Amino acid sequence: MSGSPISILAGHCDITPDAPLPLFGDRHRRGLSQGVHSNLECNVLILVQGDLRVVILQLDTLFPSQQIHSAISSRLTSHCNLVITASHTHFAPALAPNKPLLGEFRESYFQFVVDRVSNLVNCLLNETPESARMLRLKSDCAAGVFRRKRTLSVNKSPPFIGRSTGFLPNLDEKIDQSLTTFGLFDSAGILSAVMWNWACHPTVSPSANHVSSEYIGFVRNRIRDRFQRDLPVVFLPGAMGDVRPKIVTSHPSLLWRIRYPLNKSFFAVPTTPEQYSSFCNEIADSIPLDELSADPADPLEGKLDLQRFSCPLGQILNGRELEEKFIPIVILSLDDRFRIVFLGAEPSNLYVRKLRNLLGNNTLVVGYFEEVYGYLPTENQLPEGGYEVKGFQNSFNMDGDFLPGFEEALLEMLAH
Repeated sequence: MSGSPISILAGHCDITPDAPLPLFGDRHRRGLSQGVHSNLECNVLILVQGDLRVVILQLDTLFPSQQIHSAISSRLTSHCNLVITASHTHFAPALAPNKPLLGEFRESYFQFVVDRVSNLVNCLLNETPESARMLRLKSDCAAGVFRRKRTLSVNKSPPFIGRSTGFLPNLDEKIDQSLTTFGLFDSAGILSAVMWNWACHPTVSPSANHVSSEYIGFVRNRIRDRFQRDLPVVFLPGAMGDVRPKIVTSHPSLLWRIRYPLNKSFFAVPTTPEQYSSFCNEIADSIPLDELSADPADPLEGKLDLQRFSCPLGQILNGRELEEKFIPIVILSLDDRFRIVFLGAEPSNLYVRKLRNLLGNNTLVVGYFEEVYGYLPTENQLPEGGYEVKGFQNSFNMDGDFLPGFEEALLEMLAH
C-alpha cells in the first residue's frame, strides 16, 4: 500500500437546533437558549485508500459521546472507521447524556443530529472519491494563554491565606501556539476542503445564552468568504485543557480582587462584543489563506494507517466506578508526513511537546474525541491542584485521584 494514492470525500451539514434548548458547558447557566449567534455544523473529511476509509467527523458541540458514535455507526450503510471529535463550543446543546450538571440532555436534539449526520456520511460514502493533493501549512496564533497560575489566595476554609492554583492568565507559562492548516485539493488543483488544528477553549462568546459555534464558525466563514465557496472546514481541537482566550483585564470584580489580592491580571468576564471580535479576527488572520490559494500541493499518497486502542481509566485514576471505563485513542498517520493523536480527554497543552518528543515533530494532538471522561493534567501539575486536577470532577460526574506514574504509563502505551 506504500506510495498508493489517497482519495478524499468531504461535506458538511447544519445541526443548529430549530427551537430553544438547554445549552451544554456551564453548570451555572439555566433555562433555554435565547437565539442563534452563529450556526452549528458537522464537517466531514473522508480519506480513502484501498479498503481503508477513515471518516473524520467534527461536530460543533462540547463533547461527543460513545452514544452518538454508536448511533451514527448503526445508521451507516458502508463500512468505515468513524473518528468523531467535538469543537468544544460551550454554546451548543448536549450530545453526551452522562454529564447532566453541565447541561440538560434532550433526546430529540440527539436524534436530529444523528439523522442529519448519518444521512450526510451515507451520501458521501456513496460518491466516487476524488484523487487529492495536500498542502500542509504551519503558522502561530498567540490568541490563547495558559489559565493556571500559582499565587496568593484568600480562601473560604483553612488555610484561609496561602498559595493556590487559580483560574488566572499566566503569561509566564509557555504554551504551544502552533496552528496547522491542511488544504485538500482535487486533481485539477481546486481547493476541496480545509482541516485545521489549534488549541484554545471556545468559551467567550458575548451572547452566553445564544447558540454559537464560537471562533470555530468565525474561522469557517472567513475561509468560505475568501474562496467564495461553501467548503467543508474540519476543526481539530488541540490540547486546550488549560488554555483560554487571552482576553484579560486589570480591573476584575471585587470578589476576584479579594480572592487573589496580589495578582495583576485577570480574565475579562463577561467578554464584550469588541473583545470577542478582536479575538476571533486574530485567529482567522493566522490562517495562511494566500498560501492556500497558491496550490503548490503534493500528491496525497503514502501509507495511511489508523490504530485504535484504549487506555483503562483505572490506570490513570483511582475512584468509584472507573474499573470498566476507558480513554479511547486513535492514532492516524500518513508515513512521516503527519501523525494525529486523538484522545478522549481534555489534555493539558503541555502534552503537545511531550507527544512530539515521543512520536515526532509532525505530530498533532487532538482532544475531545469520542468519549471524554474529563481533564488530563500532567503529573507535575498534581501537587499544584487546581480545576484541571480536581475541581472539574464533580461537574463531570466522577470522583478519583490521579495515580502516581499515570503519565508515564499513558505515554508508554502511545509509544507502542
